[in-house]
Amino acid sequence: MPGRLEELLAMVATASRGFEARELSTDRLFPSPVNARKEVGDITELRDSIREQGILEPLVVRPGEAGKYEVIIGSRRLACAKELDMSVVPVVIQRISDSDAIVRSLVENLHRGDLSLEERVIAYRRLHRFDPERFGSTKGLSRAIGRSHQKIVEDFQAYEAMQRLRPSGVEVSGGLPPQSARRQSRSAIPERHATLLEQAIASVRSRVPADRLDSLYEELARMIAPLEQERARRLLDFFKMYPDKPLEEIESMALATIERAISIPADTARQIEELASSTGERRDWSEVITELVRTSNGEQEPSEEQQAQPSVAPPSGGVTHVVSRPSTPASETPRQDDETPTVQYELFGTPEEVTGEKLVNKTLWNLEHAQIQADFYTVGFSGKEIPELVRILRAAGVTNLVDVRHSRLTPYKPEYNNGVLEAALNADGIDYNHRPDLGVPSELPAHAGAYGSKEDVWSWYDDVVVPKIEEEGPAEFVNGLGETVAFMDADADPTESHRHRIALALERGELRGYDL
Repeated sequence: MPGRLEELLAMVATASRGFEARELSTDRLFPSPVNARKEVGDITELRDSIREQGILEPLVVRPGEAGKYEVIIGSRRLACAKELDMSVVPVVIQRISDSDAIVRSLVENLHRGDLSLEERVIAYRRLHRFDPERFGSTKGLSRAIGRSHQKIVEDFQAYEAMQRLRPSGVEVSGGLPPQSARRQSRSAIPERHATLLEQAIASVRSRVPADRLDSLYEELARMIAPLEQERARRLLDFFKMYPDKPLEEIESMALATIERAISIPADTARQIEELASSTGERRDWSEVITELVRTSNGEQEPSEEQQAQPSVAPPSGGVTHVVSRPSTPASETPRQDDETPTVQYELFGTPEEVTGEKLVNKTLWNLEHAQIQADFYTVGFSGKEIPELVRILRAAGVTNLVDVRHSRLTPYKPEYNNGVLEAALNADGIDYNHRPDLGVPSELPAHAGAYGSKEDVWSWYDDVVVPKIEEEGPAEFVNGLGETVAFMDADADPTESHRHRIALALERGELRGYDL
């Protein structure tokens, strides 16, 4: 081991110019008080590895008081060394500030995935306190520690929910599968659920009495605790739409389609599942049900020419109502008094398919000849094949495509449902980012179409989603998403799509947009 240790120390000394690499006695080392990680956790496996192979990576330390040294990186290795009665350990001594020490500790533990939600947020706040100019924003934190701006924001949101839930005894924890006892007993929720919970309550906070907020946190947390993420998101989306309704009613509305799916005959369920998995990427049952309804009505799949036009002209409210009744065996005569309930599926505003090639050529011509100057772009993929969309984005100089659909499942263009789009974009050097929090839950247009108008959808979007953009600042919001950004959803007509609400919000911030 001495030869290996000398080789390791020499390698570290060469790689870290000006840093001092040496051995230090373990009784001169102690964990730094600014470390992001506060508990060493279970060190059994690490201790066994060190017993067999020694410490393969030096600890990073800085001078402390009275001849001692603070361990910035390696507190777990130090704990193992002390348990194994090791007298000395290899170290690299660095003279760094408190804020740089926190950054080093935070980055190291983030990469290892070792930090709890609370440890992460406390470290963020310490950095802000030590150096407000450098770390006073989530963007500054993101640049310093290499964690995305969105993940840092979500950490703060989940932590806010955690603080609100503590008095009620509901925990927020990472790595909790739905079948875990704590989730099934409704006493704990995973971090992602906590983020969704905080986002939901923040969106309606101005419409809810202050004295009701604490009880809402607890009741909603216990309601979504055993649910998988998408079901939890669906329930919270309904809460955002109807914050004044009793939560029991919201739960019933949100999970109604799930209950309906469970009650269908087994052979039909099997058909639906087989169709859902037939494309290689599992589709949502709602898409498959639409196909089965079309088949049961004797409709054929639309031809290529028909695909360029909407198959059903929606009524003025923008909702297509498809009604399905259980089929009657050929040997039986339909009963006039049959009280079997019908199931009504509502498809809102199916994007109009335009003549794709002409639209693409027109857009490309404009981009090449009009000297368009824009701070951001918007685009609808209706009428465009993926290669055509990529050509348009490349011609506009787009580096980052932000998918603002609430769900990436699109019945009439299944190629946009899976990773094909992302792969095609990445192959051309364009980054893909799905932002469901900028989307419109599918249930909202359906309910608005049945009981109101599309303006109700825009009103909801302006009240719930747009404030997030305005709070961050339009320029900061766009810059945080990438160099040259395009916001994408389905509709060819931007005025029929919520992406135009994003554009209007950004234009109020004096940014210029262009729809591709």
